[in-house]
Amino acid sequence: MKHVLIIGGWTENYEAALRLGYRVTGFAAINQRTLLSNDVLAQCEFWDVDASDVPQALLCAMQLNRAAPISGVFSFTEKGLETAAVIASVLGVPGNELDGNVRTRNKQLTRTAMAGTALDNVAWRVAYGESDVVAFFESHGPLVIKPMNGVGSEGVNVIRDAQALRTDLGKRAFPVLVEAYIEGSEYSVETISLAGEHSVLAVTQKTLTDNLVEMQHLMPAPIGSDEQLALEQAVVLLLSTMGIRNSVAHSEFRLNRDEAGRLHVYLIETQLRTGGGRIWKLLELCRGIDVFSVLIGGVVDSAHDLPTLTAPRPCLAYFPRFGQGIVHHIEGLADVAAAPGVEFVDLEISEGKPTNAYVSSATRNGSIIVSASNHTELLTRRDEALAMLRVTVDPA
Repeated sequence: MKHVLIIGGWTENYEAALRLGYRVTGFAAINQRTLLSNDVLAQCEFWDVDASDVPQALLCAMQLNRAAPISGVFSFTEKGLETAAVIASVLGVPGNELDGNVRTRNKQLTRTAMAGTALDNVAWRVAYGESDVVAFFESHGPLVIKPMNGVGSEGVNVIRDAQALRTDLGKRAFPVLVEAYIEGSEYSVETISLAGEHSVLAVTQKTLTDNLVEMQHLMPAPIGSDEQLALEQAVVLLLSTMGIRNSVAHSEFRLNRDEAGRLHVYLIETQLRTGGGRIWKLLELCRGIDVFSVLIGGVVDSAHDLPTLTAPRPCLAYFPRFGQGIVHHIEGLADVAAAPGVEFVDLEISEGKPTNAYVSSATRNGSIIVSASNHTELLTRRDEALAMLRVTVDPA
């Protein structure tokens, strides 16, 4: 029986490997197992290893490999990507790709890799101190400032004026990456690569707050054929240039048109994982594909044929926002869950507990997933479901 090691993650990652008939071991600290079902905890062997602790995880993986040789190492959670890639590289087994994960996790390396390509069209620099950021702002105007190795939009800020710049710099740790802010609509392209062949699974439309925290994912994006083609070409260029061979990827772009109506595509970033906000679940609903099983089986068993995708079915994940304060009363959750088209409800709020500050994807207050036969019906179903939810928050 083939033996797969999974770093961190959640129930569906492990269920995918179990369905393929593999022995499954997981590295996850005890306090990192909240997203794992009792069945998964019972069927898999777990080691008390922090998913982001590369030295500890590598040492334990070497011990595990001597006792039960490992056939593949995977992680689908951002803090475990490089851990899995290092283990796979050192052990010489298939799994997360070290070169690709390091270069996509580090924003400077991503931009550097795209130099000279059609996606080298955003002004950027590494800022080692406040004066570097100020000089860039004076030269380029509104900018985006982000950590070199950030996760889930944490520490990402849009700077539109001098006052916002002063406020941000007062709490920044350096170095950081600064980029010219590009106006336009934001999309992500969900892909899977097997043996160097890149397949576009779907394009997702993003709805954002003013500071780039995602409020909604809508799949497939309601865009024109020229926009679809431009995004597909851009992501294939990106993944090919980065040398990605076996991975899922979540790549973010902005689209806009100039005064002559010409379409332009701008790279934001890419990560070798499924998108956050349950984009993997949207892919199941929209295209009928379990990307975890396809990738793990494709890599471990060299099964490089992509399963037939279903015709796109519109679906969305909506992330409700509530006022800052203490939740006083929640009503209508059962009605929302039973509403037409609602596929999943997971609101991370409780009476008597504070709401999360909506400052990054990690601090959202849960999600509602809806599907429908067309985009108009989809938005109607979303609005009808949200109207059933009544949450009273007492200001803190």
